[in-house]
Amino acid sequence: MASEKKNSPLQVFTGNLSRESKLTPYTRADNTQSVVYHNSIAMDTGIKDKDGEKITTFIKFTLWGDRAEAFAARFQRGDTVHFAGELVPSSFEKDGVRYNSPELRVIGQLDENQAKRIQSFIKDTLWGNRPNQRQQDAVQPEGDGQDAGAEGYDMEM
Repeated sequence: MASEKKNSPLQVFTGNLSRESKLTPYTRADNTQSVVYHNSIAMDTGIKDKDGEKITTFIKFTLWGDRAEAFAARFQRGDTVHFAGELVPSSFEKDGVRYNSPELRVIGQLDENQAKRIQSFIKDTLWGNRPNQRQQDAVQPEGDGQDAGAEGYDMEM
């Protein structure tokens, strides 16, 4: 039986570049020269820790070739960027210990308006006004429904 490739969900990632742009030369398998760009984006999670400090998540990403050169020429540390992509498994070794962490496989770069439209679509379509199955089966309370609260929505995908 042939194996099927599982599709990863495409997501929008918005954050600030966490390091200065730096291109690294590399040699391809066909012995031609190109460049690679490694960086990460700092994303505000909207969550605070017990001390009230915002929690920031750092997502690594890599760009190759012409895309890497164009990106490095345009963006600097601290700039806000918007990517469409998917998280893929990645790992690294530090002090003899192997760590697993996801890496962003960039499908495309978005401008701010595109990112906002996609994020709004995702929020409205996937997360908005979807009653969970228990509420669909339950008898609806009398009244105007104004005080139903967030309990009426299933936030799990």
